[in-house]
Amino acid sequence: MISAVVAALVVATAPARGATPGPALSVNGAADHHPISSHIYWMNFASAGLAKQLDRPVDRWGGNTTDTYNWKIGSSNTGNDYYFENIPDCFDAPTYTCDDGPKYGYRTFVRKDQLAGAKTLMTVPMMGWVAKDGEPNHPFTCGFPRSVFANQSSFDPYDTQCGNGQKAGGGLVPSQPSRDGMQINASFGGDWVKQLKSLYGSAAGGGVRFYELGNEPALWNSTHRDMHPGPTTYDELWRKSRDYGAAVKAADPTAKMLGFSEWGWPNYYLQRRGRHQRRLLAG
Repeated sequence: MISAVVAALVVATAPARGATPGPALSVNGAADHHPISSHIYWMNFASAGLAKQLDRPVDRWGGNTTDTYNWKIGSSNTGNDYYFENIPDCFDAPTYTCDDGPKYGYRTFVRKDQLAGAKTLMTVPMMGWVAKDGEPNHPFTCGFPRSVFANQSSFDPYDTQCGNGQKAGGGLVPSQPSRDGMQINASFGGDWVKQLKSLYGSAAGGGVRFYELGNEPALWNSTHRDMHPGPTTYDELWRKSRDYGAAVKAADPTAKMLGFSEWGWPNYYLQRRGRHQRRLLAG
């Protein structure tokens, strides 16, 4: 690779006939070498068996449902991935039962990582709303119930009271965050970190090592439009990142902080601001 770079430089800098020669160029291939951090190699919700086989260094608790995760009751909302329903952890995991009280999937997740020797990356909900409940059986609480919006284009075949939030004739039905959500602030995230620290120790003491602030905020008004119907603004994203980040660091100063994850690289540059949105134009 180095020889190819050198050859390219030689060709690019070779003087044209009759031109004055430029300075001699060289490439030091051994300069600025350093080991790659193992922390860049991670998976999202890796199964215990696969994680052990791959010996992966970091395991991420992240994705759409984690943006609405209520750690106090062990429940999250499915968003537009599946009819905006509040689902308890005990319903989601085949090894859990809902018969003897709430289960907490995040605790099982951290214990699995500890047994596999992986560091946990935990997504802190930052959208401002989380699932307000988690009924163990149907019917679930949902963002767009049939009892309020009977004329929707689709309903959950397993829970026919929960719709997709789209009108049968086109368009969207209105959102009301309190219908399925509970409003939170930065202290909700800070208290979760305190709870994790009390259960597993500080990040420096072998507990949860990394905390990530939110998941795909540019899509909150799409994936989670039941709880965040309006576009995310620059000011909102900055304010929440500042406040939630400070709460996490206050709870565990030894933890490492990561900014929000986006659906793709354009949204790190082209965030919405109010009603205006810059668009990436192809052409």
